Amino acid sequence: MHESKIAEYVLEILKETADSDDDLRGKDVKKITFSQGIPPFVVPDSFEFYFTELIRGTQFENAAFEYLTDEGDLSGGFYIQSIETMED
Repeated sequence: MHESKIAEYVLEILKETADSDDDLRGKDVKKITFSQGIPPFVVPDSFEFYFTELIRGTQFENAAFEYLTDEGDLSGGFYIQSIETMED
């Protein structure tokens, strides 16, 4: 299952983003919105299973997840669309 590696990579990107963005640094994250193209590259339930384990003890631990489909993206890509903090 490639979702485990994708979950690791997404967490790495989120940590780098949080470290470099003053709006995210040190703040608890409320919601992460993901977007993926057609055909779907990631199975959300499988991704979430791995990702939830990886984010324990981080600022992302209590975040809700939303998955959107971008019908115009025919690459099947999987992207972080937005990150909302508890202060948003």
